[in-house]
Amino acid sequence: MSSAPYRNLEEDLISVDSAGSQSDAAKFSSQPTDGKREYNVEVVGMDDLSSNNRFRRGAEGLKYSRKCMLSIIFITVFAFLLILLVAIIAHGSNSKESAVESFFPWKDIRLPTSIKPQQYDIFLVPDLTHQFVMGNVSIIIHVNGTPNFIVIHAKNMMLNHTQLNEMDSSFKVVSPSDVEVKSPIMSEHLGAAYFGLSKNLKDGSIYQLNISFTYNRTEGLSGFYFSKYQEDNVTKVIGSTQMEPIDARRAFPCFDEPQLRANFTLKIVHDASNDVVLFNTPKSKTEPFGDASRKRLLTTFETTLSMSTYLVAFVICEFSNITTTTSSGTQVSVFSRREEGDQMQLALDAANKTIPFYESYFQLPYPLPKQDMVAIPNFAAGAMENWGLILYRESALLFKEGVTRAYRQQYVVVVIAHELAHQWFGNLVTMKWWDDLWLNEGFASYMEYVGTDNFRPEWNMMDQFIVDTTHEALARDALSESHPISVEIRDPDEIGARFDTITYSKGAAVIRMIHDYLGQDVFEKGLQIYLKRHAYNNTQTSDLWEALREASEANDKEVDVKDLMDYWTLQMGYPLVTFKKDKGKIHVTQEQFLIYPSGAPTDAYTSKFNYKWKIPLTYTYYTGPNTQSGSILVSPDEDAVFDVPSDIGWIKGNVNQSGFYRVNYNADNWKALTTVLLTDHGKMQPADRASIIDDAFHLFRAQKVDLEVPFEMIDYLKHERHYVPFVTTLDNLIYIRGVLQFHKLYDNFTIYLEGVLSQAMTDLTMEDTGDHLKKILRGRLVDFLLNNGHPETLKWAADNFVAYKNGSSTVGVNLAPIMKCGGVRTGREEDWNFVWEQFKSNKIASEKYVLLRAVTCTRDPAILTWLLFECLENRYIRSQDGISTIQYIFENPVGANIATNFVMENWDQLAEKYGSDLFALTRLVPKMTSWISGEVQSFHVLEFLNTKYESVPLGLQTAILQATEQLEVNVEFVKWSAEKMEQWLAEKLSASM
Repeated sequence: MSSAPYRNLEEDLISVDSAGSQSDAAKFSSQPTDGKREYNVEVVGMDDLSSNNRFRRGAEGLKYSRKCMLSIIFITVFAFLLILLVAIIAHGSNSKESAVESFFPWKDIRLPTSIKPQQYDIFLVPDLTHQFVMGNVSIIIHVNGTPNFIVIHAKNMMLNHTQLNEMDSSFKVVSPSDVEVKSPIMSEHLGAAYFGLSKNLKDGSIYQLNISFTYNRTEGLSGFYFSKYQEDNVTKVIGSTQMEPIDARRAFPCFDEPQLRANFTLKIVHDASNDVVLFNTPKSKTEPFGDASRKRLLTTFETTLSMSTYLVAFVICEFSNITTTTSSGTQVSVFSRREEGDQMQLALDAANKTIPFYESYFQLPYPLPKQDMVAIPNFAAGAMENWGLILYRESALLFKEGVTRAYRQQYVVVVIAHELAHQWFGNLVTMKWWDDLWLNEGFASYMEYVGTDNFRPEWNMMDQFIVDTTHEALARDALSESHPISVEIRDPDEIGARFDTITYSKGAAVIRMIHDYLGQDVFEKGLQIYLKRHAYNNTQTSDLWEALREASEANDKEVDVKDLMDYWTLQMGYPLVTFKKDKGKIHVTQEQFLIYPSGAPTDAYTSKFNYKWKIPLTYTYYTGPNTQSGSILVSPDEDAVFDVPSDIGWIKGNVNQSGFYRVNYNADNWKALTTVLLTDHGKMQPADRASIIDDAFHLFRAQKVDLEVPFEMIDYLKHERHYVPFVTTLDNLIYIRGVLQFHKLYDNFTIYLEGVLSQAMTDLTMEDTGDHLKKILRGRLVDFLLNNGHPETLKWAADNFVAYKNGSSTVGVNLAPIMKCGGVRTGREEDWNFVWEQFKSNKIASEKYVLLRAVTCTRDPAILTWLLFECLENRYIRSQDGISTIQYIFENPVGANIATNFVMENWDQLAEKYGSDLFALTRLVPKMTSWISGEVQSFHVLEFLNTKYESVPLGLQTAILQATEQLEVNVEFVKWSAEKMEQWLAEKLSASM
């Protein structure tokens, strides 16, 4: 770093360019260190399997300024001692405080409040060939107080020149500041730079902070990164971004916190061949840059609206696009690789209809002139809601009629609806800090169903919400190692871990609960108040509750929403509500529901409510021939009582499962509910049937009801054909089947299930016909039977796989993925080779996903082992799909143990390769334990996880604790229930003979 007058990097690069130097960028790049690992796999006849594959691991270290180089040896030795000391202290105190390096002067995870940015002018010169970036950023900052230092975020980059200029109130530079900016001290842990200053800054003053920087990106899918793809046998490179949650600091120095909103302008240099260059805003101009012979251009973009750093995005590519204009005047464009040009129409149609729908729903116009949506070939997340420039995985944006199955078609629309909802809820109004991440993601996860339901009402999305979102959240939040929706963030590593089921699905479920409690009109009005009041600003959860309260007050029924909802957002878990009938009265009690009977809530969080809830309780009961409904607000401080007729046939709590709680009953009422399901299930709504099933199975697993309560309901599948309750039952059976897969009961259990499901299979047939949900239901059923090892289904798959190889398959698009999996499962090596070659050559994103899943269905241990190592090498399986591929292998009974050993033996390589995407690792760890139910198997995995716990990021520690608990739940469940299930199955199978 230098205190010399600031030199404009744009001018420097023009002079270098005109001198004809084409290698300057390369000399700045640091070379990765290579690590080599060999493994041996012998599989005859497989061209892509080698006995000596090598892995090369890139290491991106912090680059120090010249003045810091003399300290490297000392710091290296000191760092070792520091790490050892921190580990001892952390182990002894069980502390989860941020592990900031001792030499870094600023210790807080949050930036000082003395500096606030207003405007960023970013200039970038990326070299896509060498994966190197040169740039400078000019930031207008406001000073509060008289600080003698500046802390700014910057990660994995060299900060070359830094300069402060004084500005007047009209933001014109008056003169270079007489304040000398000292060389930076870098924190790898915080991803930050500390600049000492020669004197204090002036309170209330405005400065221009200029920083030039360089970095190379050889690994990772975060910040500004590069990925390759093939087009007409030519390798193409695309530059794209992923800034959320805290990776804008990898792309340019910035104040990388959500509440530090600012305006952004971008100038970016690119080759003329990269004819598509995108930013959050439209282009302002494009002009030649430097030496004309190099055919480079400089594109400048319009200044953004005030927004957070994590929403900044830019793309450099050679894509094609299609465009339309919404009824309200927004230009919508979809971009993809040129060979995927015929797969963009669904996305364009969905956005074209959803943007005006949200404008009406929120009573606020979409504030930007354009909305671009881009399919990125290598993208870690499903999608990212960057304001005006949403980036997607290809499989989350592209759809090909006749190839992509119905479920994936729905998935594309749901993801688009989710990201478009963020344009208001998240972008226009943003949470102040990551502890309220759920305000962004929980709300968007609710609105994705509302938006999709508007686009395709026949898909019945609000019914699907229960099985896809509510049940998932209830299952996760029943663990004692869960966490509150709103939770304090104490370390950068915890931020990525909060992108989880609790934030997304539980957040959406409690939003749905308050929606149903307040009513549609009040709910919409409250959202409109919230968005208009806080537009272009940042909020906390209490701001949303206040807006909803005001809306309820205006509707002459004031609800203290904060008082009600704090019970659901500030403590983990949820209540089990128990109904006890006493003549004409129902007595209601509550307790926290935990799936592990001997468990207790984690001591990592405390509850000021003592794990009691204020519950908006709904109920319905049958008096013949009609049902009646009612509701009460249950106090956390005392039991509730309500009146019902003394002659009711049955009562059911949580109508349509709109509340986030489970319900238990006395034995007589459970029997009455079971009778209704078995004899006249149409008396209940599908959502109520689904919630009865889900509650019964989970209450059995928690030892709250006898085995007969859920198991006697299974026969009801002989008559049920509605998607939601049918799939709910399958999901619960999949869990039990999974923990029994290595148990002697497995065969009898699967034989019994095949008998129950035979009538449903006869009714649905193998013809890919019917409405949207029928097609998805048929696919779920056939997939269940295939994984059950059902002989007839396996034969169907094997026979049709032969026709598929010959190009004469007549299997419909919604059953084809199951057929391909079954063909690989039952086939020979040559069958696997055939699908593998199809995977490598296929250009349709959704089909590529199907084929990748299919190759993991093999029962050949050597092939599964090779696939696992390919997830490190990434020659054919993109890094975005590496963790998913390992997860698929965990779901293969032959592969589960192989994958577990692979993860344990290659933990460091996996952490190095995928560690920047903490969310990926938090999805992988639970898979290690989900399949284990034996004590011998569990011992080795528990031992491994215990050894890794202290050394992993804090965010990953939660995943380890949850995985450990799930393993204990599995083992204990089989121990106490196996004998009961064995006796029940024996009686059922004997009666059916």
